[in-house]
Amino acid sequence: YFLKSARQNNADAALALAECYMKGKGTSKNLAKAKQWVKRAVNNEDDGAEILANLKKDAKDGDVLYHKSPLTGIEYIVMSMGINDYGYVDSYFRYNSAYGFGINVPSVFGIKENNITPATKEQRDLLFQKMKEAGYEWDNDKKELIRY
Repeated sequence: YFLKSARQNNADAALALAECYMKGKGTSKNLAKAKQWVKRAVNNEDDGAEILANLKKDAKDGDVLYHKSPLTGIEYIVMSMGINDYGYVDSYFRYNSAYGFGINVPSVFGIKENNITPATKEQRDLLFQKMKEAGYEWDNDKKELIRY
């Protein structure tokens, strides 16, 4: 489904397909193809440059952000490193409702999403709880995870 829609220039489908390739979900893991579909999704966005500029202002290093995918229903809470040049949120670590806690994971949401928001206190608390359960703590001064 995602491939067919992505080939018809559906940017949301292209992003979902990129996520499948990044994680090997329903296909073999292929980061080159994932990057290709991310670029295609960004290029399909008519006002992508303006949205990207606004996001770079709004999502700063150290912000905790929340997003719920309209396609998959997966909820993401991330410790943001900011917005990369493809318009995606890079993160130090994240928790999502499908895969749990993770570090150094590729970004899966960005300029096509209009529902990236600052995390609520409860969402932030959940992110830090899952981080601790995974055996890490956050050094806010150094902006790094510490394994304990």
